[in-house]
Parts: sequence; C-alpha cells; structure tokens
Amino acid sequence: MARGEQILRHWNLLRTLQTRGQGMTLRDFADECEVSQLTLQRDFEALQEAVFPLEFQENEHGKRCWRLPHDVFKAGPLVLSLTETLSLHQAEQLFDPLASTLFTGPAALLVEERGSHDSQRVEWLASEHTLFEALDGDRRALQATFELADLIEFKHRIKSYGGDTEVLRPEALRRELRDAWLAAIELYDARAGP
Repeated sequence: MARGEQILRHWNLLRTLQTRGQGMTLRDFADECEVSQLTLQRDFEALQEAVFPLEFQENEHGKRCWRLPHDVFKAGPLVLSLTETLSLHQAEQLFDPLASTLFTGPAALLVEERGSHDSQRVEWLASEHTLFEALDGDRRALQATFELADLIEFKHRIKSYGGDTEVLRPEALRRELRDAWLAAIELYDARAGP
C-alpha cells in the first residue's frame, strides 16, 4: 500500500467522523472505505496515537459507533481546522524517520565505503579516552544520518551489523532493536545449558 493511500484514508475517516454526529460502526466504515475492518482498527489506533480524540458509544444492538466529539476542533487554547490538524499530524510522520546511527569497527568502514542509503550523511567522530581506559587501538565511530520513508528495511540492515552498531534515533527503533537483541540473548542463554 502506498503511503498516500493511508494519508487519504485517514483524511476521509476524520472528515466522515466529523460530519456523522451519531457515529458509524466499524463495518459501515469498512464498507464505505472498501478496506478490511482490521485495517480500519489500525487506522483508528494511529489516529488516537496522534491525539485525535476518537470515542465510541454502543448502540442498542451492542455495536460500537465511532465518532469525534462535536467540538473537537473548536475547543481549547488553540483552534485548528480539520485540514490543519491532519496536516500537522502527517508532517510529524514525515519527519520522524530521520535515523541516526553509530557504526564502529568493520561496520563503520563498510558503511563509509559502500553507503547504506541514498540519503546517508556520515561523519567520523574522534575517540574519547579517559584516564582509566587502555588505549587498545583507535576505536573511532562513524555517525551516519539517514532520511527514510520506512524503517523496516533499515532495521534489517542495522541488525546485520550486530554489535558494531548503535541506533541513536528514532527512540522507538532503538528500543525495538534493544528488546530484540535482549530476547535473542535470553534464547541463547536458555539453550546453552549449564
């Protein structure tokens, strides 16, 4: 699915929610948008994470009718139109995938030599030694910054460098990789035996 399709669907969902005061069921939305109910659930979650106050009420048949509060774009200290609000949300998503990563050892040389992405910008950082560190060669780091539309392929590439890389941002990717590596360590420790 193209990123533009999701943005357009979010826009249409918010417009529909704003104009249907009583709300609509997930199935009605799915039929109108011609997508699955699972896709719409993900869309609703994404919009709620972006601080759109989606709410639901159960109708007489026990079905949830989703809607936006009638005054959602008219209340509070800052009044934004639906278009302005959605534009800010989408702009935030476009700037989010700016990734910054440190590479050391062989990974640093590979990234510098071959490149990792068309948008890659690299800078060698000087080694930082303290009085208590042994100077075991020059362990310089290469800091690379990438402007990415999607982090999935980038995540797989970063994993391939193993311990010679550290994601600095985005924080969500940093946590995700950390958790994946910790789970792998637990798996290996569990199978190692005594």
